[in-house]
Amino acid sequence: MPLPVTALYAGLMGLWLLGLSFEVMRRRRRHNVSVGDGGVGALEQATRAHGNACEYVPVALILLGLAVSLPGIPGQGLLTILIGLMLIDFPGKHRLERTIISRPKILRTVNRLRARYDKRPLVLDPPGE
Repeated sequence: MPLPVTALYAGLMGLWLLGLSFEVMRRRRRHNVSVGDGGVGALEQATRAHGNACEYVPVALILLGLAVSLPGIPGQGLLTILIGLMLIDFPGKHRLERTIISRPKILRTVNRLRARYDKRPLVLDPPGE
């Protein structure tokens, strides 16, 4: 049952992030602060909680994907790892994404999906530009 477990935890983490986002918005409205924390301790605390969650939820998804892929069903685990890597920010992320999407089979699949939804095909610049 790896998929329901992965989906459950990914969904719970998403709801948690959504709740933290609403809390930041609520405190911004209450203290009339649009940028930064305005020196309000409660807003700073809510902003940091949301920021920390945004940093650690993708890492948790990657670890969950690793754990799910161990019992012998690598498909869902690898998918969870890829989703986590797309969400996390790390040096070389753009190069990794470009390497993955530049594989002909993957690019063909992505363009097929884009065509299904009436989007123009994805055209990659030559490497080095």
